[in-house]
Amino acid sequence: MNGSMEDMALAEDVVKEAKQLWGGLDMLILNHIGYTYFNYFDGDVEHIRKLLEINFLSYVAMTVSALPMLKESGGSILVVSSTAGESEPG
Repeated sequence: MNGSMEDMALAEDVVKEAKQLWGGLDMLILNHIGYTYFNYFDGDVEHIRKLLEINFLSYVAMTVSALPMLKESGGSILVVSSTAGESEPG
């Protein structure tokens, strides 16, 4: 499955595919981040919007999609968050 986590439909599709492949989920690990090229706000609102979609809203979309399966299995949600996760575009 290819795409960008700024696409909320992809976030939901990832969870649906996990259900099809494994029949459910015991754990949801949220560990993706969007690349940022600045250390301070430079006025690029579109870049901030994309970061919010990738770094926050896709987490919400995946969690909402996975919650029924996680409740059924008594599963967990793990969020990994670190500025050490910065990466170069590419």
